[in-house]
Amino acid sequence: MQFLHCPKSLWLARHKPEMIPQAAPDLGQELRRDQGYVVEAAIETWLAEVSGDATLDKQVVFELPSGAFARTDVLRRQTDGSVDLIEIKSSHSPSTSHLFDLAFQANLAQALGHQISGLFVAHINGDHTINNGTAPFILNDQTEAVRDLMPDVGRQIPLALEFLDQSQIDESSCTCVTLTRGNHCDSFAYLNPSVPKHSIYTLPGIKAGKIAQYREDGIVDLADVPLDGLSARQAKVVWSAQNQRPFIDREIIQSFVDALEFPLAFYDYEATQSPLPDLPDVNAGMQIPFQFSLHVLQANGRLDHHEYLAQAWQSPGPLIDALRSALPATGSVVSWNKGYENGRNRAMGGLYPQHADFLQDVTDRTVDLQDIFKLGYVDVAFDGRTSIKNVLPVMVPDLTYEGMPVANGTAAMAAFARMITLPQGAERDQLRADMLAYCGLDSFAMVRIYERVLEVLSESAGHQPS
Repeated sequence: MQFLHCPKSLWLARHKPEMIPQAAPDLGQELRRDQGYVVEAAIETWLAEVSGDATLDKQVVFELPSGAFARTDVLRRQTDGSVDLIEIKSSHSPSTSHLFDLAFQANLAQALGHQISGLFVAHINGDHTINNGTAPFILNDQTEAVRDLMPDVGRQIPLALEFLDQSQIDESSCTCVTLTRGNHCDSFAYLNPSVPKHSIYTLPGIKAGKIAQYREDGIVDLADVPLDGLSARQAKVVWSAQNQRPFIDREIIQSFVDALEFPLAFYDYEATQSPLPDLPDVNAGMQIPFQFSLHVLQANGRLDHHEYLAQAWQSPGPLIDALRSALPATGSVVSWNKGYENGRNRAMGGLYPQHADFLQDVTDRTVDLQDIFKLGYVDVAFDGRTSIKNVLPVMVPDLTYEGMPVANGTAAMAAFARMITLPQGAERDQLRADMLAYCGLDSFAMVRIYERVLEVLSESAGHQPS
């Protein structure tokens, strides 16, 4: 798949791996790895139960004299001598990349003389709970779809080997320049040094077709993008790049602020999911909050902080009770990317009807502070994104997530997963303190950004673009 996506990135991985940015190991990576092992072991056990007289071999390697190499998760040998190739995935459905992986494996297995009967992706059943009687996993037959891919993938294999055998390649660009930013290879910055930091790829919502049009016109720098034909948000980002200052729409910001009702309750959830269902009525992938941080700002400027962190993986009833006790009965509830918090509230309300009215009230009162930064205050320094991690360093540079042991939501999930396995002691206490500090900063950052927004309103009379 990497060769099909970006051949030069694959070449770098073999010949110049030091040029590929390596993220520092973090708790999130450890969590994903550990959860993957849990799911893999559970699916292997389940496959043995449902495969009848067939025998299962795990992690079978296919290697051709040409150097082509693949490993299949499970090789299921049927009694007639044919084999099934089975990919094990922690997802709830097969993806295109899964099918290409199977097509690659099948080409090699076939070249080595295996008679392939079926091609499958074994994955989690997203509808399964521990109390609804459904199967925990699905063996998804993708034989026809993979066989359709096999001829093209087979033609690509010798091309990939020939390309990788080259001692040198042109490293001045890669094919990812035709793709949107989310589809760029890890080596994009190295392979495309002429692309500036603020480029057409950082334009919010840009499509591949528009990228192609700009590149055909010789436009790569964001400041060179013409303002016509853009969405309102895109036009403001380009304006900011061209003028090297934020686009401030006082009317939009003032309207948002005027709609707020004190006390203001700034809150943030941290949630996690079990790779396999282990709570009644909770399916795999359903994110259940285990922590919140709440800063309550009164009209007189008083700021109070409330927080909750579960001590074990459990139903969120105690968390909901703690939130009910701390949250003012009136006033605006403020979150960042409110769809996340609202989604958790709807899920918990569906699971626990006794809390549904309270959680619906929280949802009904929730406003999204992030909305200001989509059209009201737009700065090229946000890098085309409006996550709090992008906005905070620009709006409140004295607050930072940098250097925190727990510094993002995935790391918080991983820290919680580890904390609940530890006995009482210094390590558990430190993890708890790190998690409280991170979630606390999330809600406090919203307070500080809100205060900065008020300052902007008082400063910006002469700064609104025409």
